Amino acid sequence: MRKNWFFALLILGMLIGSQQAFGIEIITNPLKDPFGPNDWIEIDIEIDGYYGGVVEWNAIMPDGSMDSGELSSFKASKKLHTILRNAFDNQFGNWTITYNYNGINKTTFVEVEPLTVEIHTDKDKYFPGDTGTAFFKTNYYNPIASQAESYRIEILNDEGEKPLLADFTDVKAYRAMTVHTFSINDLVKYNPPGTYYVVVKYYNSVFEYPFYLGDAISFVSIFLGTDKSSYLPGETVELNIVVSKVLNSNAVLEIIPPMGAIITKTFPIISQSTHVILDDISTTTSGNYKYTLEYGEFQNTGEFFVEEIEKIEEPVKTDDSPIIQDWVRDSANLWSNNKMTDDRFAKGIDAIIKEYKINIPNFDDLEEIPAQQIPNWFKNNAKWWSEGQITDLDFTNGIEFLVKNGIIRV
Repeated sequence: MRKNWFFALLILGMLIGSQQAFGIEIITNPLKDPFGPNDWIEIDIEIDGYYGGVVEWNAIMPDGSMDSGELSSFKASKKLHTILRNAFDNQFGNWTITYNYNGINKTTFVEVEPLTVEIHTDKDKYFPGDTGTAFFKTNYYNPIASQAESYRIEILNDEGEKPLLADFTDVKAYRAMTVHTFSINDLVKYNPPGTYYVVVKYYNSVFEYPFYLGDAISFVSIFLGTDKSSYLPGETVELNIVVSKVLNSNAVLEIIPPMGAIITKTFPIISQSTHVILDDISTTTSGNYKYTLEYGEFQNTGEFFVEEIEKIEEPVKTDDSPIIQDWVRDSANLWSNNKMTDDRFAKGIDAIIKEYKINIPNFDDLEEIPAQQIPNWFKNNAKWWSEGQITDLDFTNGIEFLVKNGIIRV
C-alpha cells in the first residue's frame, strides 16, 4: 500500500514539474546590434515562469573557444547578463550564447564588429629629402586622450624585421583620423632600397601598409618655376624645369585650371634645364592654376595665378547695331597663325572698337592703332576667338583691357 502511495506522489511531482517546465519561456534582448569592437556584451534576460534557482549559460566565441557560467538573483524574473570583454581578446564576429533554465533552452546570436585601422601614405615611393606621412583611420577610439589606447607604430622591412635606426612610436588613438610622420633620410642612409611597411598594432590587432624606399643614386630632384607668379588673362605662361639627372623618359605636365577639365601635356626632357612655352594652354579664366610635373618616378608641383580684369557688359543689340564681321574673325585666325601682318590686323582692332563702341576716353578721336603696340600674347586671344573657344564679349573685353591700361593707345 505504501509503495502505491510513493509511486502516486512521484508521478504527481513529475506532472507538476513538467507543467512548470512547459510554461517557461526565456526571452533575450541584446542591448546592441552589433556590439562595438571594445564593448562588453550585454543581454537583457526575462524568464516567463521563473520560480527561483540559477540559469546556466554557455557562449561559443568567434574563434570556437567557449565560456560559461550561472546567473541568479533575478528580480521580477529579469536580469542583465554582462560578459566582460574588450578588443584585446580579438573575438570579433558572431557569438552564440545559449541559456538553460529547468531544461528549457534559448539560443541568442550576437555580433561584435571587427576592429579596423585603415592605413595609407601620402606617396607610394619615397626618396632622399622626402618626409613620410602615414594616415590612420579607425572605427573605434576614445575621445578622452588620457584614457585612449595607443597605436604602436613601426617600420618593418620586407622580411618583417626592424630596419637600422628605426624605432617604434606610441600615439594615442583619441580621434578617428591620426597623422604620423617618419624620417625617410634615416631609412635611406642606413638601409637598402626596397619594399617597407608601416605597421600598426592596436590592441592585439596588427595592420600594415607597404611603400617603396628608393636610393640616392636613382633619385632625381625636380625644380619647377614659371617666368611670373601672376599673369594677365590670355598671357602665355612659360615654365622653367631643372632636373638633377636626365632620364630616358618624357615628362608629363598636368594643369588644373580654376574651372574646366584637367589639361595634360607630354614633352621630352633632353637636358637638365628645359624651357617650355605653354602657348596652347588657355589662361582666359582668372584664378589659381595648379600644376604637377611627373618625370620618371618623381614629381613636383607648383602654381600660378591669372588676375581678374573688369569685364564690360555685352552691348545691347538692335536691328541697326553692327556686329563683328566675319572678315574680322578670319583676319584674327590668319594673324594668330602668322599668315597676316600686324599692320593689317591692327585695322581689324580699329573696326571692332568702332563697331562695339568700347567705352574708352576720347572715343570720337580714335586714331589708327600702331601695329608694334599689339602685344604678342594677344595672339592667343585672337586664335581662341577665331576658333570659337571664347565669346565675342570675352574678346572685346580683352581689347578694352588693352586700351584702358595703356597697352595700346588710341
